[in-house]
Amino acid sequence: MGKKDAWKERWVELDLLDNNSGQGMTYFAAQVGETQPRYVLKKLKKQKDPERRGRMYQEVANLRILEYPGIARYEDSNAHQFKEEVDLYLVTERIVGSRLDQYTGDKPLSLAEAIRITAILLDTLKFCHDRPKPVVHRDIKPANIIMREGPLSTPVLIDFGLSFNEDTQSTDFATEPGQHLGNRFYWLPELSVRGHDKRNTVSDVTQCVAIFFYLLTGFSPDAPLDGSNRPPHQRDDARKIIEGHEPHVIRKLDRIFKMGFAHDVIERWQSAEDLKAAVLAVSDADGAGFDFGAELRSIREEYDARPSAKVHSIVQALKQLANKTADSTLNRINSEMNHILNCGGGVNREAEHPIAYYERTYELYLRQVAAKPLEGSLRIERREQNVVVTSKFVGREETLLDCSVFDPDVLERVVESIERQLAHSVREALAKVPTT
Repeated sequence: MGKKDAWKERWVELDLLDNNSGQGMTYFAAQVGETQPRYVLKKLKKQKDPERRGRMYQEVANLRILEYPGIARYEDSNAHQFKEEVDLYLVTERIVGSRLDQYTGDKPLSLAEAIRITAILLDTLKFCHDRPKPVVHRDIKPANIIMREGPLSTPVLIDFGLSFNEDTQSTDFATEPGQHLGNRFYWLPELSVRGHDKRNTVSDVTQCVAIFFYLLTGFSPDAPLDGSNRPPHQRDDARKIIEGHEPHVIRKLDRIFKMGFAHDVIERWQSAEDLKAAVLAVSDADGAGFDFGAELRSIREEYDARPSAKVHSIVQALKQLANKTADSTLNRINSEMNHILNCGGGVNREAEHPIAYYERTYELYLRQVAAKPLEGSLRIERREQNVVVTSKFVGREETLLDCSVFDPDVLERVVESIERQLAHSVREALAKVPTT
């Protein structure tokens, strides 16, 4: 390199802070003429390595556009000279505090503290991802999070050395398709396998799931599956800690981790905003007892966060509701109309392929008419993302309801359509009774 120690023109190198980073060495630093270590100086370990130089340029370019309380503030760099023969450096503000792993001591935090820290970190991630061209960090781990000292310590994301942004990416440097990225805290398949998308914001969101898991259990998740094919939250030591919470909390945590640790990117949490909502909901008192409406909302939220998910679970719940409604309505008709007619329950039919549906038949026996019973049926089925309720009575078929499974009133509408049709069937049956 041509120019050595270029930072000395403006900065004074103080105590060594970290020599374990793969990209560079970091030091406490002060401006020339000062002695207070209010900054952090980062120097490349391999100044002649084009890849390392390109990564520092990328890191600096991203930090310059990311001014946010949850990100270490950029101060100075000469990384724009990465093609020239000059030693590169980066200076950021010093975050007074400790690394997240030092803050926790690798011990579980309280549920409230884990939720608080994760939610703040996800706000920072949302800021990065919401840009017209998202900034993807790709290396979120306890060692890259500093807990800023204060009345309530807050997480600050550091080390954007592996980050990506389309606007700031140098045309002279890009990650090779087969190159491994990420860290040993949590192995992400898409950052390790040739041909996978290594620039997806979902990878950052998944690493935040791993952070949430670490805060709750004190364990690093390591990989989506261990040697016994168990995801992190199903491994013995972590499971004992998770199951120490209330049942409704366990159910919400399992949902977060089941999605978050899925192997396929499409099956995971798709945004920092969606994950934050789920994390904050863990501490809600709602759900201490089973609530069908709350469970359905939970299923709907899961579908919203997983574009590939099908609505099978929701329709299954609606089919059960339809069967219960038909039973109660037919029983009520028998109770109130027994002197005129009698309702038979008929049979249930159900199928999953090629169309998922549930069908309930019924019969109306007119006591004053010596004729065959009048036959009817109710059918509820899934059509794409809609639930469709149809009826057939005395050979005439009619669509009673066709609405999205995510309609907030879908439960009430299914119940009303069934009750309305059975009442209509009774009225139509009685029209066949002689008036004299």
